[in-house]
Amino acid sequence: MWSPVAARRSGFYQEWLLASNHAGTDSLPQDLFDTFEAMKTTAPGLSRQAFTAMLDQRTDFYGRNGIVKPDSFQRSYLQYTYCKFAVKKLLGEKSFTCPACSPDQLVVSLDGNRKLYRFRSQLQCDEPGFFDGVFLAKDDDVQEFVENVRGSVKNVPGKAICGSSQWHGFLLKGLNMYRGEIYAYPMYLHKEFSKAKYVALDVTCKYVPYLNKVAEKIPALHPLTEMKACLSVMHAKAHNTKCEIKLSARNQAGIGTTIGEEVEQVNSFLSRCGITTKFMSKAVRTDMLTVHALGWNKRKSHRLHQSLSARFKKVSQDTEEAMKKLSNMQQELQCSAETLLIWVTHVQEWAAKDTSQVHHGDTEELQLSIETLFTSICAKKHHLYRQNDRNKTRQKIARIIAQKRRLC
Repeated sequence: MWSPVAARRSGFYQEWLLASNHAGTDSLPQDLFDTFEAMKTTAPGLSRQAFTAMLDQRTDFYGRNGIVKPDSFQRSYLQYTYCKFAVKKLLGEKSFTCPACSPDQLVVSLDGNRKLYRFRSQLQCDEPGFFDGVFLAKDDDVQEFVENVRGSVKNVPGKAICGSSQWHGFLLKGLNMYRGEIYAYPMYLHKEFSKAKYVALDVTCKYVPYLNKVAEKIPALHPLTEMKACLSVMHAKAHNTKCEIKLSARNQAGIGTTIGEEVEQVNSFLSRCGITTKFMSKAVRTDMLTVHALGWNKRKSHRLHQSLSARFKKVSQDTEEAMKKLSNMQQELQCSAETLLIWVTHVQEWAAKDTSQVHHGDTEELQLSIETLFTSICAKKHHLYRQNDRNKTRQKIARIIAQKRRLC
């Protein structure tokens, strides 16, 4: 008689198939599922049809009979994967947390991915997926939160969010976007990780004022305003100079070497899933994206000790080089550490100065614009050869510098 213990000992997984007029069972080796999982999480673009076609070719090559049905194989694989996940959950293993910084997380990074869409014409299924609500938040919960936020304040266009990660690169949570790029989506994920000290986004300068407005109408979201927000390092280069000085992750005290682009690193992997997920039903897409997220976190966890050691070594070396450069600069300019601190404070005060009260056409407005352009030109010239090793990139930055000089 079939039982979970017997199936585990035999190395086969038995799935019940409900046909139109009869019921039957198929048994597939568990090692086959493990092989497919390893290939799928390494090459996300691999489809079940391609894998089962390969199995059929091997069957013909060795003179055996029978075929593996793609739909049956996919259903059995997802059931088997969820069973393994449920066992790990019973054993207390947390798949969507970072073992290095839980439960006191330092930074949570939020960003979106618009490549993981699904065609509406694909077959729908009323049954939820096995992993419904595990990684991707339930659509009903997200919809309720979005309606509450949009009903409290006037809607403005913003940056949509699909997933969240933290500074060690572990995937934590995700959601589906249905209304385009609105601020309510990142706010939902922000609420889920309100215990973190920092939150990194691509449009922090626009998101924070909107969050403050919503918090005034919805007191339950007020704790989110107490978290410190920062701009991801790469996107900060596209903002104006004042915004970069105030909000860039490189200029925040206590944030370490966080770059805020951790979700971008994950998206470079998950984006390849869009080749197959756009043809899936809603439930299967949810399950398959969760499987990929589990695979990503598993690889991250296995390599965490190596990556942390390498990062610590690199940060120590960079700190020593930065201290030497700072000492050489002090000798060259003949200034003390206190003088440098005063200069830094002046730049920070200049960046934090509110320009909303300055009237158009005033002399003060002209002075502020000249200061902004001058500071931006100096910063770009300083990093022209230090942070860009390609002539094509340098030429692009040089053109931007020339344009700003003509404005001065």
